[in-house]
Amino acid sequence: MRKTLKSTPKGLALQDEYGRPMGFPTRLDYIDHLKTHDLISSESDFVADDRLTEAVYLDWLLRPQVGCVFAQVLARPVNRSRVRTVVARGASGAGAPNELAFQIASLVEECVQDASTEALSVLMPQVLDPENLTDLVWALGHQPRWTIEQERLWRRRLMLIGLRAEIADNVVAETLGMGPFNFFPTTRQCPVTSLEIRTKTRRAKRSHLSKTHLAAHLADLPIDEDVLRPAEFGVRFKRFTPWLKRRILGQQGDSRAKAGVTYSVPVAIWSSLKMSDP
Repeated sequence: MRKTLKSTPKGLALQDEYGRPMGFPTRLDYIDHLKTHDLISSESDFVADDRLTEAVYLDWLLRPQVGCVFAQVLARPVNRSRVRTVVARGASGAGAPNELAFQIASLVEECVQDASTEALSVLMPQVLDPENLTDLVWALGHQPRWTIEQERLWRRRLMLIGLRAEIADNVVAETLGMGPFNFFPTTRQCPVTSLEIRTKTRRAKRSHLSKTHLAAHLADLPIDEDVLRPAEFGVRFKRFTPWLKRRILGQQGDSRAKAGVTYSVPVAIWSSLKMSDP
């Protein structure tokens, strides 16, 4: 499977800061490639297949488009023993936002209690339109021990939402979301909607947005020295990751891609949810 996905065509054409071409596979590229290899007959087959969902997600995460060398290292199967990956569909299996929010909150609680799990990756193959995405964000923000710590307007059309999950007394986990939405920054346009959550408090630091609690970050995930020595980690995280982000997002960067932002959602849908909140 890894070999098959590695040869996926790259339909997203970009240029780096020097005008040199670079390309990455889109969701449609993956689906067409899987059809070509007779692994699926339609997009709905892909959406329904947990194994393919996870395989495509990990293949995309290995690619430079994610903009983080650290994430690429953790995407290798050999390094994911302490990252729990779950394909979530909710209690009914239909991927309803309220059901997904409850399932995600429950999964985080399980992972917090599990000493062997450092982080959680939740894949939601049925979240494919802006309405469902926004409903999911809203529902998650209203789960027990969850909060919306950041809510900021971006260019009058998007709200940048920072979801946080309380994983210990006075410690919240910042969360990072990705998905197949053209209003996401390029580094977040994963072929599968996902949510990454740190579930341990090691090296939790002062939150940039709050004076009352510490924040746990995905970048604090421990990596075995035989995989990446401390000196190598520092170089990759402090030098290569910023270089990758500049290469893909440009010198000015993109506020939607900041670590504190979980998802970008259409402001019209978000405002409608707020107005209907009793």
